[in-house]
Amino acid sequence: MPRVAKEPTASKWGDKSETPTFVNLASLDGSIEDIHHGESGNGSAAWKNAMALLRSAFSTPRGPWNPERDDDAADDDKKTNAKSTRENDQQNAKSMEHFEALLPKMLDSKSPAADPFLALTLTHFVADRIRPPSAKVRSWISQILPAITSFTGSAADQALPSFLVYYGTDIGPNSAARARRALLLRDVDPSTLIPDIFETIPAFMELLGQDLNPAEFIEHIVRSKTGGEEVRAYLLAAATGVIYADSVLLSKSAHWARLKKGLTDRELFNKFSIFKTRPSGCPRCRMNLPLASSADLRQLGVTECCGRIILCEEI
Repeated sequence: MPRVAKEPTASKWGDKSETPTFVNLASLDGSIEDIHHGESGNGSAAWKNAMALLRSAFSTPRGPWNPERDDDAADDDKKTNAKSTRENDQQNAKSMEHFEALLPKMLDSKSPAADPFLALTLTHFVADRIRPPSAKVRSWISQILPAITSFTGSAADQALPSFLVYYGTDIGPNSAARARRALLLRDVDPSTLIPDIFETIPAFMELLGQDLNPAEFIEHIVRSKTGGEEVRAYLLAAATGVIYADSVLLSKSAHWARLKKGLTDRELFNKFSIFKTRPSGCPRCRMNLPLASSADLRQLGVTECCGRIILCEEI
């Protein structure tokens, strides 16, 4: 099983009140391989115990390993500092290499070692200690979040704010609506979100979210609508004759001119194909939708094939 050891009580930061736990990433990599191939006689129970230890070990932010450099140091001290910095950089690079080999194994749904919550906790720990480039941290989070299907339980404390900081710093369009959709799919009520939850991910906030205003982004999520929500409001307006307003996604789509006309033109509206759940293909030609059209249907709630508008109410 993973080797979990105790550092000396006194740390170089002068704090003698704690005995931080460290875990060798290389040994973790080997341990997961053993369990993945069924080489552990009591893998399931032992692995759960190990996961509890690891989650505890990695849940407390400790700051970067690299010591602060003293620009006023003497020449000999500067040489020593330079050597120490090189060694730290080499150790950090090796730790990142082991982590990147470990991460996909922790996300393999077919493995008893799969634990996306622990993967996220470990990612935050590595980000906290090594301070890798923000693009690297973002790529790690992007691998983990799809594997997290619920934000319930104590193990998910870091998951929800990590999810929000990932979407909140996304330069793609409609990030608030996309975040809202993903939250609703995981049974999270956006109106219950509070900015305080970001305090559990200080390293992610420092590396990714320096320009993110948590309260403002949460407000955008609450006020936004998913493509499916907009389609439902559009269909209600078409059926009842009420004014359809405040559209963000549909009104920006390439199909808005026809959609707007369809609100008052019943003959045109009747030509639209409307689905409760997203179809994989066109209802007319029966061919699979192109990837771009499928993405539009998922994100905007509308696409087109064979000259006909396709609308979907699914979140």
